[in-house]
Amino acid sequence: MDRGDRRWDGGDDAPWTGDAMSAPEARATGSAALSATLFKLIADATEVLDEDHRAARSLLERAATLLQSGAPEQGLKAQAAPRRAALAPWLAKRIAGHIEANLDRPLPLDELAGIAKLSNSHFSRAFKGVFGETPHAFIVCRRIGRARQEMLDGQEPLSRIAVACGFADQAHLARLFRRATGLAPSEWRRANRSAVDRPRQQHALGQQHALV
Repeated sequence: MDRGDRRWDGGDDAPWTGDAMSAPEARATGSAALSATLFKLIADATEVLDEDHRAARSLLERAATLLQSGAPEQGLKAQAAPRRAALAPWLAKRIAGHIEANLDRPLPLDELAGIAKLSNSHFSRAFKGVFGETPHAFIVCRRIGRARQEMLDGQEPLSRIAVACGFADQAHLARLFRRATGLAPSEWRRANRSAVDRPRQQHALGQQHALV
């Protein structure tokens, strides 16, 4: 008797075993499940190693036990890793304010991590999770933003603006500024100062006419 595409050879009273896996297939499935579980345990342990040594050790011990037994996973699931590091909104605001207030000097990573009381690697991950970029990239972006404002608001030479915004020198400013905007600082300043100065001049003329 045929059932679908498989052949039924055991008579009407014999149990149907056409869908049963062979021993090699079962071993392969068990090995794949074991490998997936080990990978998850080790990955989770690596993720939390910096901030929670006890949790990391527990995960690695579970992986070692499974590896030594060689048994396939039987309802044993890797423990969920502790929640990833995150900066509370008030802490993120405090760090951003600290950066903004100290753009004129070096801002090493361990200084910022110290404010959050986190390790450097843990802080970097948490910072990127909140701001969408690394601390270094964020600081460079803020330095360039400050330099733009300085170029629009005053007549200071670029060499002084560079130092005031935390760049090593004018060449350092020019290299990063061009990378971010596609223009040299001097070119950007000329193109944008005219747009800013024109309304200012018109406003000044209006005040003079009002006084006459």
